[in-house]
Amino acid sequence: MKTQLTIDARLINNSGIGVYLQNIIQHEALQKFDVKLLYNRKDISYFGALKPEINLSEFNANLYSIKELLNSPKTTKGSDIFWSPHYNVPLVNFAKKLKIVTVHDVYHLAYYRTLSSKQRIYAKIMMHRAVEASDVVFTVSEYSKNEITKFTACKPAKIHVVHNGVDFLRYNKQWPVSEEADVLLKYKITHPYILFVGNVKPHKNLRNALLGYRKFIEAAKGELKHIHFVIAGKQEGFITGDDEIAKLIMKPFFKENVVFTGWVDNEDLPILYQQASTFIFPSLYEGFGFPPLEAMAAGCPVVSSDAACLPEIYEDTVVYFDPWKVSSIAEALLEVLSNEELRRELIQKGYKQSKKFTWDKAVNQKLEIIKQNL
Repeated sequence: MKTQLTIDARLINNSGIGVYLQNIIQHEALQKFDVKLLYNRKDISYFGALKPEINLSEFNANLYSIKELLNSPKTTKGSDIFWSPHYNVPLVNFAKKLKIVTVHDVYHLAYYRTLSSKQRIYAKIMMHRAVEASDVVFTVSEYSKNEITKFTACKPAKIHVVHNGVDFLRYNKQWPVSEEADVLLKYKITHPYILFVGNVKPHKNLRNALLGYRKFIEAAKGELKHIHFVIAGKQEGFITGDDEIAKLIMKPFFKENVVFTGWVDNEDLPILYQQASTFIFPSLYEGFGFPPLEAMAAGCPVVSSDAACLPEIYEDTVVYFDPWKVSSIAEALLEVLSNEELRRELIQKGYKQSKKFTWDKAVNQKLEIIKQNL
C-alpha cells in the first residue's frame, strides 16, 4: 500500500511558488506515493488536465483567511504526509507520519516594517508556527537557511537546503525568426531592450533599476542611447499602490523609454528573454531567484544585485552591482552592453550555470530526505 501524500497546491498559479508546485506535482517520481492535491475551484482547468491517478480535494479558502485557519486541519486527516509549500501551515495537522513545510524565504520577517499591523502579526505567528510544528523544513538556498535560523528558533538540523530547478529546454528552445518578430510586435517592442521581470514589492527594487537605467542612458553613446527598458507585466500591476514608481513612470524620459508589455502569455516569455540585450535583476532580498537563471537558459546576459542569496546561486556568471547605488546599476549596464566579448562570455557561462539546476535533481533530493525522515 502506497504512502498517502497530501500537498497543498492552491498556489499553483502564483509566480515563484506556482513554478515550484507545478514542477513537483507533475514529476514522475511522485508516482511512488498515493498523491492528493488540495486545490481551489478557480484553478480547476489546470488540475483537471492532470493524470487521473492524482486525487483532488477542493479547498476554496483564501490564503491567510479565517476560513483557512478554521478549515485547514480537516484537510490533513487521513494523510501519512502533509506538505505545505508555503508557511501558511494548518494550525492543527493530523498527518500520521510526517509534516513538511517549504519556507522559500523569510521576507515577511526580514522586511517586517514594510507590512501592515495585521500582516506583521500573522507573519510572525505563522512563520514561527510553521517551522516549529513541522518535522521537515525545506528551503531553497543556504542563505535562506541562515535567515530562518536568524529570525526563528528553528533547529538547523531540521532545515534541508534543496535548490530549485530551471526548465532549460523551455527557455533555450529555438524559434522561427518570424515568430520572434511576431512576439515583439505583439508587445509593441520596437527597440533593443533591457528586460525586467518581477513586481513592485519594495525588495524587488524597481525604482533604483529605473533610475540606474536613466543614468546609463545619460552616459551611453551611439546606438546604446536608444535601448529601451521593458517591464514584463501590466502597468497597473506595477504602479498601483507604489506612489514613488507611479510618479517616476510619468516623467517624460520614462514615458518615452519604458515599455510595459501588459500580460505576457506563458509561451511568449522565453522569446522575450532571448531577444533582450540584457536582463536586469535588482532585488534586495531573494530566497532563490528564478528569473536570471531563466534568462541564462535563454542565452541572455544578466546584470544582478549582489544581495542575499544571489551570489550563491549565480556564482561568477553575471555582472553584479550594488542594488542600493544607482551609479553601480548604471555602470553594470554599461559594462555589459558595451562589451561584446564580455556578453559572449556571460552567455556561455550562463548556459552552464542554468543547467546545474534541474527539477529532476530537486525532486529526487526532496524525496530522499522524506524517505530518511519517515
